[in-house]
Amino acid sequence: MIRSVFNSAHLSSRFALLLATCVLVAFTSHTIHAATPNLSQLVAKATQGSVQHEIQLAEIYLTGKGVAPDAELATHWYERAAQGGNPEAQNLVGEFYQAGIGVPANPSRAFHWYQLAAASGSSDALINIGSLLAHSSLPGGSVYAGTKSFVANFSESLWYEFKPKGIFVLGFNPGAANSDFHANAGGHTSDFPKFVMSSVEDVAKELAKALEKRRKPRVVQGWKNRFMLFGLKFLPRVAAVSIMGKMSPGMQN
Repeated sequence: MIRSVFNSAHLSSRFALLLATCVLVAFTSHTIHAATPNLSQLVAKATQGSVQHEIQLAEIYLTGKGVAPDAELATHWYERAAQGGNPEAQNLVGEFYQAGIGVPANPSRAFHWYQLAAASGSSDALINIGSLLAHSSLPGGSVYAGTKSFVANFSESLWYEFKPKGIFVLGFNPGAANSDFHANAGGHTSDFPKFVMSSVEDVAKELAKALEKRRKPRVVQGWKNRFMLFGLKFLPRVAAVSIMGKMSPGMQN
């Protein structure tokens, strides 16, 4: 069971939705075979109650492989597979009801499917979305950086506490992304140097990869972000904080 905590102070609705979708698809891709039947054959077999083909059909509609993407149809077929007892589908449907993908958001329904997935043996994971700023001061955004530092350290402690119970906890820390978050927060993506920006798709792919590997309790997204943090370690704190202050949009006004 994959549980995702998307901090609304850091992620736009589109960003969160794309991250959730990418992570979900990454954990169902193993059900898609190289020789996938054509759509009419899939529909026929799925209608007959084949869970395997219900999942294949749902993934096609979710990702738009050869058809127009349709989140409602994807959720419909995943829910049929979930009703057939497939734990991955049960977990996915729980995520869809939590995030409002293809269905109205419904926490009660989400919890119902999570419970069934756990009872069916689906492995557990919790993702806390933090920020690159969990690892660096940010003049002009001191409260923001401080809360992200809390999320990072909190996630590491949870990782250790719940590891014996078979629950993986990941603190994922993206940098600045080219999403509508900045506009919704009253800023602009142009406030940041282009070389530090990541695409939403790149962030989502790295999150899916980190969750698949399950090696670290804390992951900083993007080689540019990791390189920057590495370089700041060699500077006196006065110099490091001064650099971040000069880059901070909050100090430009």
